[in-house]
Amino acid sequence: MDVLRLCIGLYGISGVGKSTFLGTLESGEQRLEVVEGSDVLAKRCGSLDKFKSLGSSQKRAEREAAGEHLIHRSEGNPLVVAAHFSFPAREQPATGPFSFEVAFTDTDARLYTHVVYLEADAQVIASQSSLDTSRSRQHCDNEELLEQWQRHEIDQLRTRCERNGTPFSLIGPLRDSGRSDFAAAKALIHDWLEQHKNRLAVQKWLKDSLEPSNAAGVPKSVFLLIDGDGTLAREDTTRLFFEELAVVQG
Repeated sequence: MDVLRLCIGLYGISGVGKSTFLGTLESGEQRLEVVEGSDVLAKRCGSLDKFKSLGSSQKRAEREAAGEHLIHRSEGNPLVVAAHFSFPAREQPATGPFSFEVAFTDTDARLYTHVVYLEADAQVIASQSSLDTSRSRQHCDNEELLEQWQRHEIDQLRTRCERNGTPFSLIGPLRDSGRSDFAAAKALIHDWLEQHKNRLAVQKWLKDSLEPSNAAGVPKSVFLLIDGDGTLAREDTTRLFFEELAVVQG
């Protein structure tokens, strides 16, 4: 049987609170492994600064390799990975809309089984970024850029998820604070985790039931499949079943 994976991509522009949200999952969902995508890249390259010093093609190659690593890692444990979809371009046009460089790769499209996007008011993101002295973030005081950046990511990521058949959930800002609704995101991830646990249980039951019980290859159980909607046969299969059962029982 195919390996069932659960790997949730956690997206949102810089300053929205992805790392803070991961911290809430670490303390609340013991069955989840939470991962900072930047930590994976830093470990591969020696440091995040070394990664940032690479050329565009080298960065893409490292991102693809990191994605492959996480695909294999998610075969053992459910993962939530905080990642970046894009960054503001270093050189911005003098007039017109801002431009952005996409960091999302083809491997990312295969990696994630679900995607959550944290959205917040641009003013809140700018304020949170100014208070975070542990990181240097370009452009995070420009609310107009933050609004365009967020809209660009939501539109592009939703389109890619629809193309790949990946569930995409947008977690909007709270009305009173403008911050992203962490409680809603956490509840959604919890539901996905429960669904994954149930699928694993069903897969194990099917595997155990279908395994041969002896050297002749006879299954442990006999299964009766009924075509209930007329796809394989025009007859009423339920009626036929009970007619045959009556014959067998005499």
